[in-house]
Amino acid sequence: MGIFSKKHSIGKTIAELRKSKGWTQAELAEKLQVSDKAVSKWEKDNGAPSIEFFPAIAELFGVSIDYIMTGKEPEREVITISKAELCAKNDDPAMLDGIDINHKDEQGKSLVDYILQYQSFKVFVKLCESQKGNIAKFPILDAIKLSILTNRLDLLRGEQFEVEIRHYLRWKFETEEELLSLLPEAEESGFNDRESKTLCILTDDIFKTIVCDKRISEDTLNKILGKQPNRQCVWYHTFPYLIHQSYLNKEDKMLRRLLTLSVENNQYAYDNMKLVRNRYDGGLNYTPNFFFMAAYNYKGHGLVRILEETIKLALERGDFALFKEFDDINRAIQAYYDFKPYIASEYEIRMAKLKADKSVSQDELIVQSTIHDGIINIDELLATKNLPLIKKALSTYDIHPIEPLCRIFQNKQWRALFEYAVDSKNDSLARAVMKNDEKGMEKEIAALFLRTVTRSGYPSVNNKQFVVRKANRFKTNEDYHASDNLKVESIVEYLNFYRQQIIFDYSFEEEKIKAVNELTKEYFESELKKGNTEIVIIKLCVRLEAILRSSYHYEGDFSEMLDKYCSQHGQEDDGWGYNREAKFVKYLQKLRMCRNSIVHAEKKKDMLTLEEIQYCIDYICNLK
Repeated sequence: MGIFSKKHSIGKTIAELRKSKGWTQAELAEKLQVSDKAVSKWEKDNGAPSIEFFPAIAELFGVSIDYIMTGKEPEREVITISKAELCAKNDDPAMLDGIDINHKDEQGKSLVDYILQYQSFKVFVKLCESQKGNIAKFPILDAIKLSILTNRLDLLRGEQFEVEIRHYLRWKFETEEELLSLLPEAEESGFNDRESKTLCILTDDIFKTIVCDKRISEDTLNKILGKQPNRQCVWYHTFPYLIHQSYLNKEDKMLRRLLTLSVENNQYAYDNMKLVRNRYDGGLNYTPNFFFMAAYNYKGHGLVRILEETIKLALERGDFALFKEFDDINRAIQAYYDFKPYIASEYEIRMAKLKADKSVSQDELIVQSTIHDGIINIDELLATKNLPLIKKALSTYDIHPIEPLCRIFQNKQWRALFEYAVDSKNDSLARAVMKNDEKGMEKEIAALFLRTVTRSGYPSVNNKQFVVRKANRFKTNEDYHASDNLKVESIVEYLNFYRQQIIFDYSFEEEKIKAVNELTKEYFESELKKGNTEIVIIKLCVRLEAILRSSYHYEGDFSEMLDKYCSQHGQEDDGWGYNREAKFVKYLQKLRMCRNSIVHAEKKKDMLTLEEIQYCIDYICNLK
């Protein structure tokens, strides 16, 4: 009889599978790389496929080889599950009888594990009602979440949990509302410092559930969001996180509810704060606790602040009206208490408004991002690596805080100058303005500018020394001896000159970066091995010239710059008896002569040895 059953038609099975796919005999033949006559022969039962074709046919139609040969699929493996899993999977409390909550089945899981896996609300409630302490078999966060989702906060009443934070602590819920404080039973064990007392062990998942899950009843929400026993405060230490999740998930109605409660809660705290003597420095301090805890033997009132990420999200979304509400809440706390909530900077607010303004170009946004307190940060501007943008920004915005003051003086805007003097508490400048003493005003402005002078005598911008290329363009502090001789006009001239110097330096910095990246040590050594010594010499000089011009601020042609470098670094005695650089500096001079010999063929060649060229490669490639 062979391996095939006479009662089963393999050909008819193949024909049925082919037709179910909508293929012709020719198309099936092409897929199996046989002739259509072979397929026709199979389907007429005038022959069967060779045994080697069965795996390909089975895979093609997504069936087993047994199905093609017998027409029957093998019986599926029967997977048995434990009673605990079945109870949880069906969420059937009636099956709880006889199930040991501590027993683990063959999968190594207990009833608690399956309740969490299948979110078996009915079984959870029945289990917790059946015996005190059952809920404590669940991890505390899971117990809290399930109690909220089943609208049975009462299940937590009188229950005690162990939680590992810094070490094991016990949490005990005296009433169902104690869910809202999560205070340890033994406060003295590890919870004495302020950081610990402001700890909230709940997770974003629970906060999101509270504000978003519609299965939570209004009664449960009222308990969670309402005033708590023994204090006229809401669940303040979790409100910041609830507010954030509401705003993040665009639960506007819940957000409005939370903000209203928060403002009411904070106002109650402000109205009932007491001043107590600080035990550390003897001073007076307010006592509105961040959490509901005893502070200086007084019951504090928790303050709701807005999280930093919530405020930044409002700015990112361009939601400035809501941002103002958030900002007002935190500023009020800052005014009353030594705890400092997050306050967005003027820079952050300005940038958020610019990003929300569709008329502001991307280039302008980039420039504005480098401006702080009205002054361009030069490093940030240069980091844009956009020379046209850099030029435009430098011609438009201030690079030193003294510039607005110089403009006010030059335009004789004495009222504005007086306001500046008062705001900055500069009494000397204020007196000069009141006396209409222009020389006195100019002297005070010059004094302000010269306070930024560095040790080398050059005024600084953005707290950085400016190395002025042409010394006659601006005199140093040492030349003046006093601010009497420094005119506002000279300050303006210096800063305008420095704007050009920034562009000048940046251009050469770009050239240096390009030369350093292209003319690497590996490149030189590769060319040297090929025998291309003249190319190596010329390119070494190109790299060296770019470095001398950009990093050392030398001017002139290559020979002049190299002479200056060698005079500064080529002294035989470095003060300790020997200068190791002197040897290499001599090779640099010889390198220049070789380069001149190559470039100007009529001159006598004075070539370096291969060893000397290697010295030059090592030295120049180490220069920054």
